[in-house]
Parts: sequence; structure tokens; C-alpha cells
Amino acid sequence: MTSHHRFCHRQTSTARARRSTGFTLIELLITVAIIGILAAIAYPSYTGYVEKSRRAEAQSFLLNIAGALERCYTNDYSYSGCGPADDAESDANTESDYYSFTVSANGGAFTVTASPTGSQAGDACGDLSVDETGETSAGASGCW
Repeated sequence: MTSHHRFCHRQTSTARARRSTGFTLIELLITVAIIGILAAIAYPSYTGYVEKSRRAEAQSFLLNIAGALERCYTNDYSYSGCGPADDAESDANTESDYYSFTVSANGGAFTVTASPTGSQAGDACGDLSVDETGETSAGASGCW
């Protein structure tokens, strides 16, 4: 009886060891479902932060251009004198991957505009702009 008892014990522990290795299909499905739910929540939040950081970079660039135009204005008391040779306008006409910058200037006024392009084109804020008075505008509220 002792040898039979040892044989049964060995057989049970071997079956238990076989059962405990690996994952069941239901465990894998639950894991995939949890990852899917987390991704569905995290990805839109991530893309929102990326758009916001690109927008902040464009706003900074707009204000740098406006500052350069103001410095140019102090020389001639006209924004018209700030032509293509001026650093502000030549920088403004360069394209980035996310915004296109344009400067519209006449004697006493200017407007610098950043228009979203590429992957930023779907940004709800749309065009961002600043003028000679420092007034900012955007396609939606809360963007500046």
C-alpha cells in the first residue's frame, strides 16, 4: 500500500505541475481587454497634450516675430520697413512641420498668423495670431 500511495502522490503532483504552467485563454483575453481600455483612455489624452505643446511652441514663435517687428518699428516708425531682409519676416515665412507662419504688415500695423498644417491641422484652435497691440486671437476660446 505504501508504494501505491507514493505512485498516486507522484501522479497528482505531476498533473498539478502541468496545469500551473502557462496562461489560460481567458486570462489572456482579460489582459488584452484591460490593455485596450487603458489605450483607449490614454491615447486621446496623449495626443491632446502633444497638440497643446506644439501650439505653445507656435505661440512663442509668434511673440518672437512680433518682438522683432517692434524692434524694427523703433528704427523707422513703420512696420513697412521690415521687409524680407528683416529676420522677423524671413523666419516667419519658413514652414514647420506643424504650423505655417505669415506676416501681414503695413505702415502702422501688423498681424502675424500661425496656421496649423500637417498632423496639427485638426487642432480645434485653428489659426493663431497676434497684432501690433499685443492682442491675440485664435479659432476657439481658451487657446492662448
